[in-house]
Amino acid sequence: MRMNWLSRGIGIDMGTSWTRIAVPEKGVVLREPSIVAIRSDNKRMIAAGEEALMMLGRTPGETVSVRPLKEGTVADVELAVAMLRTFLLKALRDLPKMRRLFAVVCVPSHISSVERQAVEDIMRLSGIQEHLLIEQTLAIAMGARLQVNRAIGSMVVSMGGGCSEAAVISLGGLVVKRAINYGGLELDQALISFIRQKHGFLIGEQSAELLKMRLGAAKQASSLSEVVHGRDLFSGLPMTRTIRGEEVFEALQDPAKKLLLMIRQALEETPPELAGDLLKTGITMAGGGTALRQIGTVIAEDTQLPVILAPDPENCAALGTLAALEMIQRSKEPAMPDTRAESNEQIA
Repeated sequence: MRMNWLSRGIGIDMGTSWTRIAVPEKGVVLREPSIVAIRSDNKRMIAAGEEALMMLGRTPGETVSVRPLKEGTVADVELAVAMLRTFLLKALRDLPKMRRLFAVVCVPSHISSVERQAVEDIMRLSGIQEHLLIEQTLAIAMGARLQVNRAIGSMVVSMGGGCSEAAVISLGGLVVKRAINYGGLELDQALISFIRQKHGFLIGEQSAELLKMRLGAAKQASSLSEVVHGRDLFSGLPMTRTIRGEEVFEALQDPAKKLLLMIRQALEETPPELAGDLLKTGITMAGGGTALRQIGTVIAEDTQLPVILAPDPENCAALGTLAALEMIQRSKEPAMPDTRAESNEQIA
């Protein structure tokens, strides 16, 4: 695959919760929720991104808000195409027009060949003439400027909205990779379920997200509390409840244990030589899930390895696609690592 002088290069990180589009010399120019509002009768898209998020849980019966991606993979190709087209128009409207569009796109490392093909179909149907897929953990490593092409082991943990991944990288490839359906959306659902069972009270996704951000912690419960609005399941009436930090902490413990288990399993599969490298290079974390307070400390205590937060952790994968794009532009023939093979702020 060759990127010629008539092509414009961009980077795309299309995740379950957020989609980011990055442009050389400008960085991330678009960050929108990966959600669309559609008519339930004909699936016609009405809105995408922030506008659709505002409709979540507030729409009339004929309009529903849905996520085209689920657990890091494509759930609805048609809606994903409509959403990405909208985002591309918004992201590139102020840039000079070019004849062709070339995109480096990061994808979860655990997706199947069928799921990978679905992503390629979305790119083609969205008007992107050429594209290159790169594993998200490798994109994060490149965005964090880790020495991925050297014979030194580096570990990356990605905590996204729909899934989390752990990978050990050496010589430009993934030596070990693990993934679970753990992410910000699962934490939100855990909170919704906990409050429903304990209080007989139903809250929406946005309220759960607010609780997670304000009171959520991985190690020590917050002493604060938060008033949330919702519906009482016994009377059916709208009401408010005060939720304590201890309750949020309790609700998030089981999902957090899944993350620790995934990281341990990845470490157990790591060759001894690379495992020794990790004592120095540590674990680099990125993704929106790193905003959960004390999560880095918990991982460091469990693994006995240094844990480092990637620069700009939420946008790190998108910035990594730009680093990959830069590598392609420097080379007449792209020499990207074969990501389909099996394979700096310290916070703890």
